[in-house]
Amino acid sequence: MEPDFDNDIPLQSPTQVAAPAPTPHPTELIEEGSKVSPLEWEEKYKVASAEAYQYGISLLEEDETNPELWKLWAVEEKEEERPLRIMQRLVPSNKWSQVYRVEGIIKGRAERYAWIFQDHDKETRMMWDTEVESVQQLETYRTTEGDIDVVKCEVKLPWMMSNRLLLGVQSCRYTENGTHTYAYQTSDHYYFTKHFKETVHQKCYMVPNCIVFIWLCPLNNGLCSIKMIVCLEPGPLYLAAPKLNYSYPWKLIDRVRLWEHVVDKWREYYPLDPKLVENRK
Repeated sequence: MEPDFDNDIPLQSPTQVAAPAPTPHPTELIEEGSKVSPLEWEEKYKVASAEAYQYGISLLEEDETNPELWKLWAVEEKEEERPLRIMQRLVPSNKWSQVYRVEGIIKGRAERYAWIFQDHDKETRMMWDTEVESVQQLETYRTTEGDIDVVKCEVKLPWMMSNRLLLGVQSCRYTENGTHTYAYQTSDHYYFTKHFKETVHQKCYMVPNCIVFIWLCPLNNGLCSIKMIVCLEPGPLYLAAPKLNYSYPWKLIDRVRLWEHVVDKWREYYPLDPKLVENRK
């Protein structure tokens, strides 16, 4: 008796499954990108970078002991020898709802800190930064004032809250006395500003305004003085606003300690010379 192949395995009618919509990607939008002038974007980014630098310096030059401008928010308790302290600016701003200043002494070489501030290479950044979903360096503009990187970063938020997308420009400066400065400010991009909801960031909120300015000065015995300004308008937080407004300053302190850990374990996270890493995008 011949086997009945038709009855051995139950047949199922093929199911029509709609193919997922394609995810646009900047490399597929050369035509759209060619409609904008690179020189105009370069000028825009130069202005944004300069604003972040100048505003950061101006806030650091303010008298933090002036009770009408700043209040001491907290002093790190778990670090007795080199505690970080964080201050909150009291003067309201129509652009940023939160302005903080973190300062203290950290261990490690200043140039290594400057490198990790700028690191938007997923192959290295994601090894130590668990608070981000993705990072990418989109473009670099070589200007007479120095390189300006256009970068994006999706930051994870707690459960039941949408992640935040930071899209902006960053730059680093180095002075002869060894001081490093890092400046970041949110800015537009010819593609992502309009179309980020059509990409992998479709469930994110775009952070409308953010400035980060960091000043690093090498000291003796392998230490550095760090001063950081963070100006933030995070977007809609709704019922979670009080909780995040309280926890965010502590997050800034944790962030600095994370950087310190990465610098301390440098060869673990950056086994190759970072200057030789080819894929930084």
